[in-house]
Amino acid sequence: MYSFGEGEQHDGNPSHWPPELAAQKRPVVHVYEVSDGEEPPKSRRRCEDGANPAFGAALGRLILGEEVELNEALEEARRSMGSTPMPEPGMSLSSEVARIRAAAVDDYREILGLSQEGDLEVSQVQSRYRQIMRLLHPDKRDASMSAAALTACDEAMERVQQALQGLKKEIEVGPDPSFVARQSMRRMQELQRLRAQQARQRQEEQQMGMLLKDLDQVQPDVSSVGAGASSYDDATNQILQLLASQLRR
Repeated sequence: MYSFGEGEQHDGNPSHWPPELAAQKRPVVHVYEVSDGEEPPKSRRRCEDGANPAFGAALGRLILGEEVELNEALEEARRSMGSTPMPEPGMSLSSEVARIRAAAVDDYREILGLSQEGDLEVSQVQSRYRQIMRLLHPDKRDASMSAAALTACDEAMERVQQALQGLKKEIEVGPDPSFVARQSMRRMQELQRLRAQQARQRQEEQQMGMLLKDLDQVQPDVSSVGAGASSYDDATNQILQLLASQLRR
């Protein structure tokens, strides 16, 4: 290890320095020569240990102007600093509790609001878990909430915790074949339900069109009845006209 002595100057006052700088006392610069088997100085080691490479990388990507989304860099910095991300816009306690309780107990991706397609990373699952727990945590609940609402929040929080553990296990060892089969069956049932709903809607529209057509044919016959028509015919005419006006809305 080499260093200049305290107060020692290595080359005198350079002629190119301005007079006001040459007259000032310059700090002593210590130069270290470290071999492969020698431990680095403590001050240098503390500096290296205290540095956060992920945060520095995210900041550097922004400074250098690389093509990167600002939110992506901020999220990377938050993960490196161990901070909890803020909930997504539009997320509320009531809506999240309702969404989580509506999902199947073993549908971990749906519980955490993650995509059903593609592979997941542990950091992605943990980030989403922290977002939801910021809403479900008991410290964030309103003191005026009813007992039923508190119970629903506890149930949702338990499901979220189970989903976190389940997805972490799935990432480590792979998805459970039986769960994949249940997911496929659930998606097929949902597709069949949507097709049946669309078929019923088309059938109702056809029936409505036929009914409007029949009413258009019946209305002229009713309106052509003379002034001496009975009160029964008058009431029938009024009813038909009312139905026709409502169905055309």
